[in-house]
Amino acid sequence: LAPEQQAVLRRLAVFRGSFDLERALRIAVDDALDADAALEALAELVDKSLVKLERLDPPRYRLSEMTRLYAAECLAAAGETLAVEQRHGLAMAARADEALAALWTSTDAQWIPSIAPDADDLQAAADRALATRDAEVAAPVLELLIRLDMQRGLDAMLRPRMRMAQQLLAFAQGACRARLLQCAAPKSPIVLSERPRVQAAADAVAAWRELGDRTRLHEALLTLAYEWAVALRGTEADAALAEAMSLEDPSWGARRREMVANCASSLAHWRGDVHACLAHTRLALSLAQAAGDELGTLKHRLNLANVALLAGDAAESLAQGRAV
Repeated sequence: LAPEQQAVLRRLAVFRGSFDLERALRIAVDDALDADAALEALAELVDKSLVKLERLDPPRYRLSEMTRLYAAECLAAAGETLAVEQRHGLAMAARADEALAALWTSTDAQWIPSIAPDADDLQAAADRALATRDAEVAAPVLELLIRLDMQRGLDAMLRPRMRMAQQLLAFAQGACRARLLQCAAPKSPIVLSERPRVQAAADAVAAWRELGDRTRLHEALLTLAYEWAVALRGTEADAALAEAMSLEDPSWGARRREMVANCASSLAHWRGDVHACLAHTRLALSLAQAAGDELGTLKHRLNLANVALLAGDAAESLAQGRAV
């Protein structure tokens, strides 16, 4: 191989799974190798079958495991492992931010398949960020992994991800710290003994309030309202929900508005207000359907079946149960 091809191949060894062209160039390019040269070298590697073109539109690539292990040895021998791993972490953090932004305008059928191929590399970046105490990389990556797990209904990894966020808080500031606080207390029934969930949610609210980020404060307040409700502190829960609703923007899409309806439904349920719970759950269901939120639609249908039965509407309860 020409020197440029050797450099690109060994640097691509940092990827655990498949990777797209943008990520490949972020990893391969440095002061001695520009984007055009890296792209030409990548094309040559594909022609030589050292890099597999896994998908054409958009292009996605992969190294065989044997090639990856050999290339990783070459990367270490060249003394580039640390620098390339740092570029990989930054590339995956940027990928996480892109994906999180896309969530609000995408259906699950669009969003989940677009992120799933990067899951192994996102996890590798998160593990490395924890080991090196790199909170700036860990915050967006953990936030995306938690959101991806929750949208897919996979709760098994939530506890270790929450614990990772908790361990990195001491090394984070500003928006990075606020993001990690939300990662340490996502809206789920899982509890970390190291930090009360209400406290983590309240700290996230305080952090976003200080930063003046209206959208993220809105999300954090909904989480805090949920946690107060779980703790049977109805007055505090209602206050957090009311503040969140006061921050709403009419331009927000169905997925963000679903979060509010879902939170209001939960609070009404814990108050024992069946009819309010029924109305909020119906709204949450319609918004989940409009957003293409498949798991949310399933959960809201099940909730609606239960609440309708409590309200004495057996026909609607049966209809929602049969639609699941």
